[in-house]
Amino acid sequence: MRSSSGVLRRLPRLRRAKKSRGAAAVEAAVILPVLVIITLGIIKTGTMPNNQITLNNAARNGAQYASGSTIAAIDTIGITAAATAELTTLPYYQAILNPAVTSTYTNTGDGHPYVTVTVNYKLTSNLAAAPNTYTTLSDSFVMPVQPTISGGS
Repeated sequence: MRSSSGVLRRLPRLRRAKKSRGAAAVEAAVILPVLVIITLGIIKTGTMPNNQITLNNAARNGAQYASGSTIAAIDTIGITAAATAELTTLPYYQAILNPAVTSTYTNTGDGHPYVTVTVNYKLTSNLAAAPNTYTTLSDSFVMPVQPTISGGS
């Protein structure tokens, strides 16, 4: 038959185990929100280079459209359509309000015209801590314009 002294010796160990489990729960409750905030910050920061690459592609698409001929180089509606076709994947995309696409046709006088397409995109913050803040991303692309060959008779 067992004596009750063995049970009494194990009792302090059981109390310590309960205390350490409670301490672990408190530590987890303190650390978990910090880890979640850090993780969300990393994800948010990681999307910025992707947004900038998309903006660069949009400016290049607009410049590529405009470089086809001198007629296309002054077609602002076509340039804007070519540029914004790339931007539909960006957050907060609204075709009418955001982005702003500008193009400049420049003839250097020596027979080498070129077009510059600039795309500005206002990226609004969706963080609760800063609800009305935004970052403006901008990118430009320059391409030479192919001369328009008029058909002779």
